[in-house]
Amino acid sequence: MKQQIVALVGISGVGKTTFARQLAEDLPIQHLTAGTLIKMGSAIKSSDRDRLRLADIDENQQFLIEGFHQSRDLNKRYIIMDGHVVIHGPLGLEELSADIFEALNIDGMVHLSADPTRILEHRISDDKRDRPILSKQEIFEHQSRSIAVAKTMCRSLNVPLIEATNMDVKPVSSFILGLQ
Repeated sequence: MKQQIVALVGISGVGKTTFARQLAEDLPIQHLTAGTLIKMGSAIKSSDRDRLRLADIDENQQFLIEGFHQSRDLNKRYIIMDGHVVIHGPLGLEELSADIFEALNIDGMVHLSADPTRILEHRISDDKRDRPILSKQEIFEHQSRSIAVAKTMCRSLNVPLIEATNMDVKPVSSFILGLQ
C-alpha cells in the first residue's frame, strides 16, 4: 500500500480542520495540523498556538517537517496535512517554500477557499484563537495570494492541485482516491 499524503491548505479561518473532519467521514485519514506539529518541537505553549506566525518561519517549518515524520501513522492509507502556503506574519504576508511540501513528499494539494465575509465572521467568533482581524479586502488579497502560491508550488513539485470550498467534500474525496 502506497500512502497518499495530501496538503490541505488555505488561509487561517477558512475551515480546514472542519473540512478535514468531514473528509474523515468518507476516507480513512490521519489528520495532522501544521500548528500542532510545530508546537511539538518548539517552546510555544499550547495556549499560544497563534503566536507561531510571529516566530521564525524557517525554524517553524523545520519543526513541522520533523513533527510530521514523527507523527504520521504508516498504517493509514491517507494523510491529510492541514497548513498554509502563505501566512500573515510579523512582516505581512509571507510565502512558505515549496521545499517544505517536497520534504513532506506530498502527492497532491487541496486549496480550501471561502467567501472573505465568512472567513472574517469565523475569525471574529472564534474566541479560542488569536488570529489577526483583517478587513474583507485584506482577507480577499491573502486568499488570492494563497491560491496563486499553491498553483506555483504544485507546478514546481509536479503534483496535482484541486481548489475547493467547504461544500466540496465529495469532489475532494474523489481527487484523493484518484492520486497514485
